[in-house]
Amino acid sequence: MCVLPYPLFLYQTKMKKITLLFILGIFMSVAGYAQKVKFDVKDDTVSIEKKAYCILQRINRGFGLFDYSFKDLQGTEIAYVSVRQYTNPAHPEANKTTGVVYYYEYNFLSLGLQAEVQNPFPPAIKGIAKHIVTHNMIKDGAVDEAAIKRFCQINGTRYTEDQKRIGIMIHR
Repeated sequence: MCVLPYPLFLYQTKMKKITLLFILGIFMSVAGYAQKVKFDVKDDTVSIEKKAYCILQRINRGFGLFDYSFKDLQGTEIAYVSVRQYTNPAHPEANKTTGVVYYYEYNFLSLGLQAEVQNPFPPAIKGIAKHIVTHNMIKDGAVDEAAIKRFCQINGTRYTEDQKRIGIMIHR
């Protein structure tokens, strides 16, 4: 008969930990191979793997402020994206020194839908392009209304609701 220096349940627990770590390691290595969409923005054109995807035109509002017009490749405007801000130091996404909350306001013109998405300051065209690409708003060269509706449902208008809640007058 073999005598173990430690009780048997300690060996079983150790084996469970080793097995769990092994499975976790395999999962992490497979998750690292998940396909990431590589896109680029150059001369108002968003490209995925060097193939034109959509047009994202920057519109100068003056004083260094820009809005963006999201269009399909035929030039039909799909959405107008505005960079918005308001002051609420208590908001978890507010700038730590100024208390200002920055966000993108997407207005999908033909659908009559609106969504608001966090915008890390300073605003960048690549951030908007990332939202458009990762949510597959264009499929096979055409607008995917279901993807846009899903984008709006996921994001909602939480910043407008926050402004109303704390009593800020919203100017558009």
